[in-house]
Amino acid sequence: MIGVALASSGCKTPPYDWNDSVDGLPDLSLIQDFSHPDLRRPHYCDGIFVFDEQSRLSFFDPVKLEFHDVVDLACPAAGGALPFSMALSRAGTAWMEYDSGQLFKVDSETGACTATTFQNTLNGLGTFGMGFAADAPGSASETLYIAGTDTGELAEIDQQTLAITSIGQLPSNDAELTGTGSGELWAFLSGAISHAGKVDKMTAQVSPNFPLPQLGDTSQDGFAFGYFGGAFYIFLLPPNGTTNVYEMNAANGAVRTLLTNTGRHVVGAGVSTCAPQN
Repeated sequence: MIGVALASSGCKTPPYDWNDSVDGLPDLSLIQDFSHPDLRRPHYCDGIFVFDEQSRLSFFDPVKLEFHDVVDLACPAAGGALPFSMALSRAGTAWMEYDSGQLFKVDSETGACTATTFQNTLNGLGTFGMGFAADAPGSASETLYIAGTDTGELAEIDQQTLAITSIGQLPSNDAELTGTGSGELWAFLSGAISHAGKVDKMTAQVSPNFPLPQLGDTSQDGFAFGYFGGAFYIFLLPPNGTTNVYEMNAANGAVRTLLTNTGRHVVGAGVSTCAPQN
């Protein structure tokens, strides 16, 4: 969550088979994409998509702890606006917000970018973090939630009309969201002492709300947040460094360092609700 410079589009061939599951076997516990002959889940169920200040949309493999570049972003944002936050739908479409207030839909495989007619109609909402969450455990139906960075307001965006409906106030004005296929919504709350917790989708109350002093002061960091396979992944970009990646235990908030000084400048992340839940 901070700006990303624009670059010309240029799809890069990933160094792996997009159609493979994480372990190379079909996962029959998930809703299958029957357009694939082998009935394996689509590639976007198998990891976390991230974008960085170099305009790259990339795929982070939480099993191998590897980044794979996918495409250079080239959304036609007005006035040189920069990407700010993203979410990934169950269908593999990245919904990408620019700091101009524009909202685009991006094909996560090709990088093709389509403008929407979205208008920010909530007074003072400003830019926002965002994430999809399933409407019920295992449901293919999902809702796009946003968290205002100026107001801390939790709201939802109707995927058809793009209308915004306010829900309530989060305990921080600087939050990123991620959802799960089990129907939960979680937030990473940046600050002098960061927090992360489960968000009530009806009231915006956060419980449990885990303090994360291990991360230090993140109030000046770029950050992104995603859920995969029973754990949360936090991407932190310090002002004068490169992205560090952390894993947070969903049961007790314990944090462990996965990668440091990755050479990347990650500022957004998105995970489909078809991703493994444990």
